This record gives sequence, structure tokens and C-alpha cells, in this order.
Amino acid sequence: MKTLVIREQGVLAELEVHTFGSGKPHVFFTAGVHGNEVSGIFVARRLIDFFTENPPLKGTVSIIPTVNTTAFRCMQRRNPFDGLDLNRVFPGDPEGSFALRLADIVYQETADADIVVDLHCCGQHGLPYILSIYTESEKVRQMVQRITMPIALRSEGTPGQLFTESTRNRDQAACVIELPSGAGSGVVNLPVADLCFAGLLDLL
Repeated sequence: MKTLVIREQGVLAELEVHTFGSGKPHVFFTAGVHGNEVSGIFVARRLIDFFTENPPLKGTVSIIPTVNTTAFRCMQRRNPFDGLDLNRVFPGDPEGSFALRLADIVYQETADADIVVDLHCCGQHGLPYILSIYTESEKVRQMVQRITMPIALRSEGTPGQLFTESTRNRDQAACVIELPSGAGSGVVNLPVADLCFAGLLDLL
């Protein structure tokens, strides 16, 4: 594991990057871009546990289980120091405010990945689904078809999202997976987390 650090006026944010295996293909999972979306964070942690015991035989798997660590500590969507929605400011700015610097460091860290899967939550009463701009990329279409989850939606590709910028600007196969939360803030939906975990293993 390595740690990425952002410091600003006495504020410290540390991001864990867990990497397993080596070489290509390189699959990168991120979660916790929105700090209160804990079902995705839970799945990312399960992936870390799995690959700790079962390293990939070919290629590399990297995981940032909680991207927006300061928002996670406050259990809120937006970054608490500048109020920005992190998933609207990629690729970020190394000279910008806290969220912009955070987006930049994550964008740089994921730069050499072949596949980027960003885990989010869609509220307590939503359905799990994959969101991507598969009509713009055959790589994305093929990747989405390998994730064994029942719903895949076409996004309009809102600028500033990690998966949108990764697909359009870096020709990566990238998507978001939206998972329902549990009943209440900070609660994991365990059955849906199991579904997503299995689907991501099928992707690999």
C-alpha cells in the first residue's frame, strides 16, 4: 500500500492506494468520491481483502477505497473545505482548492489504467446499475458487458466526472457503478454489495 497526501493550511488528507499484481491489463477501482456513499466503500474494502488473499495471476489491480477521506469523516457528499462536488471537477487542478487538488492527484494516479470503475451510491430506494458512455467507446461497451449486473444505463457524459473524463480524454474503459445505500446515513446495503462484488470479480 502507498499513501497519497494532500496538505492545506493545517488540513491533512491521506488516500490509501492498494496495488496487487503487476503488468497489463491494469484495472483501477475507486470508491468514496462522495464521502457518504458507503456501500461502494464497503465493496472496495472487500476487494482489498480478496486480493490480499488471492493476488491476480496476470495484470494489476489497484484500489483507492476512500477517495474523499475528509468528506467521509464528516459523512457528507461534498468536500467540507471548499464545498465542491468532487465528481464534477475532474481532472482537477494541482494549484486549486482542496477538492481540485484531490481530483488532480486521483486523476494522475489512475492515468495508466486500462479500466477505471468508480463505485458510488444512488440513495436508499434506488436500484443498482452501471452508468457509462458506452455509445462513444467500444472498449467501454465490452467492459460493461463483462460486469454481471442486471442494469446498464447510457450516460450523457456530464463533464467533470472521473469516468467521463477517463473515457473521453484518455481512451480508458471507465464506468460508474451506482449502489443503493442501507436504511440511513452511513449504512451499507449488504445484498447489493454482494451483487456488485460478484459482478466485479466476473469482470476480472
